[in-house]
Amino acid sequence: MRDSKSNIYEKVTGIIVSALCVVFSLALIILPKSDWSENENRKLAEWPALTTDEVLHSNLLSDIENYLADHFPMRNLLVSVNTQFNELLGRREINQVFICGDDFLIDKYKKPLRTEAILKAFNRVPATVADRRITLMIAPTAAEVYREKLPHFAQQADQMQTMRYLYEGFDGDTVDVTPALRSHRDEYQLYYRTDHHWTTYGAYFAYVELCEKWEMEPVPMDAFDIRQVTKDFRGTTYSKLNDLTIKGEPIYRFSLAGQSLAVQYGTDEKAVSGMLYNEDYLKRKDKYSYFLDNIHELIMIRNPDALTDRKLVVIKDSYANCFIPFLTSHFSEITVVDLRYYHTSVLDLISGDDGVTDVLILYNLGTMDQDTGVTVIF
Repeated sequence: MRDSKSNIYEKVTGIIVSALCVVFSLALIILPKSDWSENENRKLAEWPALTTDEVLHSNLLSDIENYLADHFPMRNLLVSVNTQFNELLGRREINQVFICGDDFLIDKYKKPLRTEAILKAFNRVPATVADRRITLMIAPTAAEVYREKLPHFAQQADQMQTMRYLYEGFDGDTVDVTPALRSHRDEYQLYYRTDHHWTTYGAYFAYVELCEKWEMEPVPMDAFDIRQVTKDFRGTTYSKLNDLTIKGEPIYRFSLAGQSLAVQYGTDEKAVSGMLYNEDYLKRKDKYSYFLDNIHELIMIRNPDALTDRKLVVIKDSYANCFIPFLTSHFSEITVVDLRYYHTSVLDLISGDDGVTDVLILYNLGTMDQDTGVTVIF
C-alpha cells in the first residue's frame, strides 16, 4: 500500500514538474522580449549569434545561460520570492548585496581585474596634455564609507588598496575624498540606501574637497536652494533583490538662484538644448537619471556669469551626474564626456584649440572595472 501511494506521489510530482517546464518554456518562446530592464536599469542579454566564430571562440553556453536568466518569465517576481526566502533564513548577503543596518542595501565590492589597464589609460591624459591641470578623483562606494553598517563577518575586497594603487601611479593631481565623506557620514546621508550612487550631499562634500585642491572657494551649503524632488526612489541595488517591503527614499537637488546656464546634450549634428535636470525621469523607475538627463556621449554647459573664464573637461561615470552642477559657478564652460558612448578621441578633444584649462577624471570604485569605455577610447 505504501509503495502504491509513493508511486502515485512520484507520478503526480513528475506531472506537475513536467507541466511547469512546458508552461515556462512556452512562455519563454511566446511572450514578447524586451532589450532593456527598467527595474535594473541595464541592457538585457541578447540571444548569441550562432555563427562559426561565435561557436568556436566565445563562451556560447554562458551567453545562452545569461539570455535565459534575463528573459525568464516572471523573473522579477521570482527574484523577490528568493530574497524573502533568504531573509527568512537570516542571510545578510544576497545576490552580492549586503543587507545592513539602518535599512541600507550595500553592494559588495569585488576585486577589480583591470586596474593596471585603467591606470595606463588614465595616464595618457597627463602624458598628452601636460600643460593642463589634470586631476583624478576616485569615489569610494558605500561599502567603504559606511563599512560599520555591514553585517558581521562580511568579506569583500579592499577598496583602499585599489585606490592607493591608482593614486600613487597617476601622473597628475589626485583628490582622495574618502576621509571627508567618512567625517560627515553621521551628519547627512551620503549614499542612497537602495542605490550604488552617492547622494547629492555626498557629492557636495566631494566638491568641497576638490575646491580645496584647486584653491577655489566652494559655495557654502546654505547658499543653495535644497529641494526634495522625489521621495520614492528605489535604485539599482534594490533591483538586485526586488524586496517589495523596502521603502523608497528621497532625492535632493541643490540649485543656485539666478544662474543662466546653456546646456547642450549631444554632438553638433544631433544636439538638443536642455537643462541640468530632466523632470520626466522622476515619473520613472530610474529617478537618478533626473541629473544631467541620464547618459550622453557629450554635454556642453556654458555659464556666461561664471566666477572665472576657465574651461573644464570632465571624463566621468554616472557618479558625476549629480556632482557636476556644483562646478557650474566656477567655469565658463564645462564639457562632459562619457567614454561608454563617446567614440572620438577624448585626447584630441582636450588638446584642441578651444582653451581647455582643466581636466577632471571622476569615476567610482564600484563600477569602474566594468566600464567598457575607459581603456578603449583613450
